[in-house]
Amino acid sequence: MREKIGKFFGENTVFQASIMISFFIFVARILGVIRDRIFAVKFGASAELDSFFAAFRLPDLMFSLVIIGAFASAFIPVFMELKLKGKEKLGFKLISKLTNLVIVLWVVSSLIILIFAPYFVKLVAPGFSGVEFDRTVFLTRILLLSPLFLGLSNIASSTLNSYKRFFLTALAPSFYNIGIILGALFLTPRYGITGLALGVILGAFLHFLTQWLGLKSLNFKYSFDFNFFTPKVKEIVKLAVPRVFTNSIYQLNLWVQTAAASFMIGGSISALNFAQNIQGLPVGLVGVALSSAIFPTLTEIALLGNHKEMRQKIIKALKIILLVIIPMSLFLIILRAQAVRLILGAGHFDWYDTQITASVVGYLSISLFAQCFVFLLNQSFFAYKDTRTPLKAALIAFFLNIFFILLFSNRSDFSLHLGIKGIALAFSLASMAEAGILMLCLRHKIGGFIKGIMRYGFLIAVFALASGLIVQASKTYLGTVLDLQYTIYVLLQGLIPFILGTVAFVSLIYIFKIPELSEFKKITKKVF
Repeated sequence: MREKIGKFFGENTVFQASIMISFFIFVARILGVIRDRIFAVKFGASAELDSFFAAFRLPDLMFSLVIIGAFASAFIPVFMELKLKGKEKLGFKLISKLTNLVIVLWVVSSLIILIFAPYFVKLVAPGFSGVEFDRTVFLTRILLLSPLFLGLSNIASSTLNSYKRFFLTALAPSFYNIGIILGALFLTPRYGITGLALGVILGAFLHFLTQWLGLKSLNFKYSFDFNFFTPKVKEIVKLAVPRVFTNSIYQLNLWVQTAAASFMIGGSISALNFAQNIQGLPVGLVGVALSSAIFPTLTEIALLGNHKEMRQKIIKALKIILLVIIPMSLFLIILRAQAVRLILGAGHFDWYDTQITASVVGYLSISLFAQCFVFLLNQSFFAYKDTRTPLKAALIAFFLNIFFILLFSNRSDFSLHLGIKGIALAFSLASMAEAGILMLCLRHKIGGFIKGIMRYGFLIAVFALASGLIVQASKTYLGTVLDLQYTIYVLLQGLIPFILGTVAFVSLIYIFKIPELSEFKKITKKVF
């Protein structure tokens, strides 16, 4: 038992890590569901909550820019190289330098945003005016503190991941959501929507504290070192700069979506954010968890230059994603109204809000596989210290997203006038394009693998469609015999078809002996 506990808190295999990360992502997402339900009960899909979500855009963009990209992509390869050469102490000094660099950049950028916040908010939400505009400016200024805590936390988590210690990094998002929930429950009665912003600051601080306690366990000692012009710092910054823009493009995509939704009916931004959080649950459980767990291993393989093993690892990971995410996305599309109503349907969140949010969930769920692919494929390039290719793919996807928003929403004369649903569809199509570009580019590095993945994906899609028919039929039947005015019957209408569909899908992949099914048996044995 002691040995198992030691393995759990110490270094983890890819399988152990992916299960552990998935579990804690699931916990964090459940807390996120609770958080969103509290938001919905207290505010509904309202103009007030629109201001809160819009106020996130500048701090989030600042996080992407100021924290010099995702340190997991730029810092881990450099730090692991120092470790392999027996220069761990030099690596710890590098952590202090990056910590101080983040603090300096945060101070400078915060002052700029504090002063010019009204002008920035006008760009984020050009459709806002009056009280809604002033409220968004005020909330933006409060939320500027969160990027500092999250940035410092990012450094610590990158270091822990390089040691293949995933427990605290997986746990931290739960504390982030707990902080927000505490703000929603105990601060909003007195401070209103400002209480949510204060809860975000508390959550970011708890996220930071959790990671840095883990960093201390590695015997790291902080040093007041502001010499940023060393070769290793320069190497990290050089690697990170393209990643900065890649992250920023993702934030700019959200910025564009927020700006487009700000011209629509009040509550559109809230509905879009709620829907993104719901569809983000499977993406986090599958794509983020697997990508985070496998990244250190991919980095080691890349350093050794073993392209054959790299291809095998990526193919296996992509197949596992398809096996899990394709049926999950189809079931979510079919049961989207039940999911939204169960998660958010209370208090000020009425049936109209439920319908709008559910339709957005449906359009976003089309691209769940692509979103997971993007996470994994980006990590594959980062393992090779290639941050430029993901940037190019993200740029193309960004401009496609803008084009599709103009095409599908009501922001142009030639639009199809899908409104908020058009924004969701645009994001899905752009995500699929980005995943396709990354696959084509990776093929040149590690050899051909796309045809095999496409054939496998088609096979899984056929099984998922067959199972989906059972889900749809049972959902329709239960809708005729249950009184859906009661929450318990809505739960049954969602849960029973989901269970039947899952049993049908697992039976099909067992009958046709899909090899990836055995991976889950191996994972279970390795974890337990």
